[in-house]
Amino acid sequence: MMNNTNNNTQTHSFNNNSNSPLHNRKNNSSFNKLPDVLKIATINIKHLTTIKKEDIIDLIKIKNIQILGVSETWLSHKQSTFQFLSDRQQYTTFFNNEHYNQKGKGVGLIVKKNIAQYIYRNGSYNGRIIFIDFMFKHNKKLRIIQYYGVVNAKASTEKKEESKKTINELFKLIREALSTQHELIVMGDFNQKYEKYSENKTKSTRNKYWNNIFYDLEENFNLYDPHRIMYDITPSNPIYTWTNGVNYSRIDYIWITENLMMNYEDTMFTDISQDFRTDHKMLSFSLWTEELCSTHLVFNHKQEKIKKIIYKYDEMNNEKWEEYQNIQKDYLSNTINEQFNFDDIEKHWDVIKKGIYKSNEIIKKEKKKINIKNRNPNQQTESYQGRQFLINLRRQIKKKHGRKYLKDHWNTIGGQLNKYSSNKIEFI
Repeated sequence: MMNNTNNNTQTHSFNNNSNSPLHNRKNNSSFNKLPDVLKIATINIKHLTTIKKEDIIDLIKIKNIQILGVSETWLSHKQSTFQFLSDRQQYTTFFNNEHYNQKGKGVGLIVKKNIAQYIYRNGSYNGRIIFIDFMFKHNKKLRIIQYYGVVNAKASTEKKEESKKTINELFKLIREALSTQHELIVMGDFNQKYEKYSENKTKSTRNKYWNNIFYDLEENFNLYDPHRIMYDITPSNPIYTWTNGVNYSRIDYIWITENLMMNYEDTMFTDISQDFRTDHKMLSFSLWTEELCSTHLVFNHKQEKIKKIIYKYDEMNNEKWEEYQNIQKDYLSNTINEQFNFDDIEKHWDVIKKGIYKSNEIIKKEKKKINIKNRNPNQQTESYQGRQFLINLRRQIKKKHGRKYLKDHWNTIGGQLNKYSSNKIEFI
């Protein structure tokens, strides 16, 4: 049984229990507590030990992660759930593995309680796939799938069959989600190389079935790989997510629907190898929740009067700016080591942000009303509008009637394309 008071999930099969918490809770006001930005991450942890469990909790808190997917727990459902027993007041956990041959398998999702209250369904498959379905206000739905692909799928007939079955089950879940108007996130360790698939596709080389997963994700399901897009990853400009010290490759991914890409806030790769003793990086994707969950539609009149703190930088004089700089210098010089390592860049950035917050204490501030309808500041920027234009353009190119529309209206559309390209918009 999954660790979910609203659902009974059987391992090795998908559960279609749809007891929505939105209908079961007497007081629905508690559902107005979604954060403005939702951060989702995935890691291959290579064996969930007690020490790694503590590291996971610390990581979730430090990085402000609301939903974390894990692969390769090597533990049974009961063993994995027991690891998080002491944290059940803060997190809802979902785990799955086979009853036998647990080593090298096992998937899970760890969800903060304030987010877990929206979950109305979950399911799993053979220690390879686990999913949770969310229902927000106004019937807005989201499915998150944590996927762990078969290693060395071509090594034997048995592995080939396991890989085929697992991918087929994954595709069933994706089709079901899209046909029932769910936004979708598919993430995890795919154990397949997109750049290899892309190279073969460019050369018109026939891809083996275990690489065709990318063709379906990209072409048939119209999903997006935000890390590849935002980091401009190509075979000639690679970023790896896995290494054994000799070989390097990108085999971990987060794939999302078009609407989630439109509400993109941030993507990151995080090297956690030293803390977790894993050979994989963590991937994270953050999105603005306003449009996804229609949070601005459920605020009452009191909530519409929410205010935020505004720092009055324009009232700073030279003396104040000098004091501001000295506070930062003193803080940073006492905190950051002289030796700089690019692998620790996120740790350094966290320190710098704290230094900025500390310096801001001397600046005058005031509370100002938030315009709830414009809570996503990116929507007002040219980079957001440019990204939205390109996503819509891609959508039209993939459809026959869309290509006809582009041809008939190319003077207008081409002008917009020239506008965004000539302005050299930064999309990262």
